[in-house]
Amino acid sequence: MFHEALLTSEQPAWTAARGVPLRALFGAAAVGACIGWTIAVLPAASDGLYQRVTNLEDVAPNPNGWFYSETPGGGSDGAVQRKSWAAAGYPICGEGRAQSPIDIDTRHGNGPNPAIAGVLDHSMNSSLPAVGLTPQTGHNFQLTMPADAPAMAAGYGTWLRGERFGFAQAHWHTPSENTIDGVHSILEGHFVHKLEGGTALAVLAVLFELADECDNDLAQFWDAFPLELGTAAPLKTVTAASLSTAFIKPLLKTGYYHWSGSLTTPPCSEAVDWALFKGRLPVCQAQVDRLKTALAHTQAGVDINNRVTQPLHQRVITQTTY
Repeated sequence: MFHEALLTSEQPAWTAARGVPLRALFGAAAVGACIGWTIAVLPAASDGLYQRVTNLEDVAPNPNGWFYSETPGGGSDGAVQRKSWAAAGYPICGEGRAQSPIDIDTRHGNGPNPAIAGVLDHSMNSSLPAVGLTPQTGHNFQLTMPADAPAMAAGYGTWLRGERFGFAQAHWHTPSENTIDGVHSILEGHFVHKLEGGTALAVLAVLFELADECDNDLAQFWDAFPLELGTAAPLKTVTAASLSTAFIKPLLKTGYYHWSGSLTTPPCSEAVDWALFKGRLPVCQAQVDRLKTALAHTQAGVDINNRVTQPLHQRVITQTTY
């Protein structure tokens, strides 16, 4: 059984969230469904919950646009990000008070505080449809639901604290965007979901740690991503269901950290519900290197795609104690 606990905040400003439904925590609307690409507004629920996320950067990834860094082979550059993302027309990236990614400081205080009612519970589970996904390469490796994906069928979805979300897309960052005690993982996957009957978004985030053996589940589709900017043919055997089985279900019992944040690339829309699993999955250096090679090709030699961590601004991070 999960229990919930306050992990950290700059001051105890969490009381407004007590007992508030998840929709209220999200805010009125989130204006996109993708963290690694510039994206379009999500369609209404009547158009179906499983929707393709539109890539608006299909000509060139950064034509006078936004950048992670200006130094080929260098690390993530916060100053470059703040300047170029604002200049590209996304001021909330620098002005927002609930931005992602974040650092999760597990050393804060003397351990978890007593449970906060209504914020977390044990009811996260996932059962996604067997719909083939499309590989894309841009600011990341991304698997996207096809344009003709059917509306969400009864029984399918990812349930977060009693609300049903449909899968939109998955993508990967190297190094990780979120950090634990100031330390990056070598890879992070983001599994982006959209709320049934609304436009609110949720991201299930998975950290990967370096291993001698390559990850067999990543190997099912990793080589299908183009090494240049572009889209590959849809995959018949790599589906939302197979992603759930490989990357989400194994981590459900490891527990997770939770906070309200944003998309981690422009437009940096806020009111995105984040859950970062405590458990980790393996990845080999060759798999990381393939992503880095593709990023260098699409980003003028810059082979990383992580935004620098953002201030909490009195936000509360909660965690399951399971």
